[in-house]
Amino acid sequence: MTEARKIVDLAAARVLISNDDGIRAKGLAVLEDAVRPLVKEARIVAPEGGRSGASHMITYAGHVRLKRVGTAERYVTDGSPADAAILGLQKVFSNGLPDLVLSGVNHGLNMGDDFFSSGTMGVAIEACLQNVPAISFSAYRGEIGINWDTVERVLPDVLGKLAAFGWVRDVFYNVNIPNRPYGDIRGMVPVPQGRMDDASSFVVAPGDDPRRSGTYRLRHNGGIGLRQGDCDYTAIRDGYITVTPVRVEITDRGMLDQMKDALT
Repeated sequence: MTEARKIVDLAAARVLISNDDGIRAKGLAVLEDAVRPLVKEARIVAPEGGRSGASHMITYAGHVRLKRVGTAERYVTDGSPADAAILGLQKVFSNGLPDLVLSGVNHGLNMGDDFFSSGTMGVAIEACLQNVPAISFSAYRGEIGINWDTVERVLPDVLGKLAAFGWVRDVFYNVNIPNRPYGDIRGMVPVPQGRMDDASSFVVAPGDDPRRSGTYRLRHNGGIGLRQGDCDYTAIRDGYITVTPVRVEITDRGMLDQMKDALT
């Protein structure tokens, strides 16, 4: 039996928005501007600076600060993106969980192996763990930067279609937007997560500060992906907005069955 999906009525929705690029990031402002006219209420909780690569890291061994900035419902934290999500869900929305959590728009794609390091997706993961529908948004940066005009124009359509389609428990949506003029976008497609080729998604490079010997930089390596023709990597290159449903319950149940005879 197919599980019923939870539909979100945007016009009546209370929405939490966060990111991993920080409270002053262009992508956060673009997402906020696109969302506010569509929903009943939007509140922002974001890290004070860039926290890319933070994944779902939680600051459980120390304290995190939460401070309101300006007159709107905008807050900043010195914690991680996932910390921001927790603070937003349980403190800023203390009168009841929001109807939807949105993360991004990330300054760069989050596809394939990046699922495991993305702070943008860390926000959506935390929302999903608290059974709140969520979407993480990322945009292809490219050599000339992000095409923000395209991002601004596609966000309402993507958000509207996913809100009408709905969510099942333990699943959020990861969306990537290609770097093309709006008229060259070929559509929106559901695709599986790709995988990197034989290379790692991060490579070790020498440190760039001569005063600090024995240091290294872990630099991102885009790769080309393994699943040619049917994954986020290839669909983005072909000019499509990609939507990947991501499940936070990640047990390989097929392998459980295979292991029973070997381990009993």
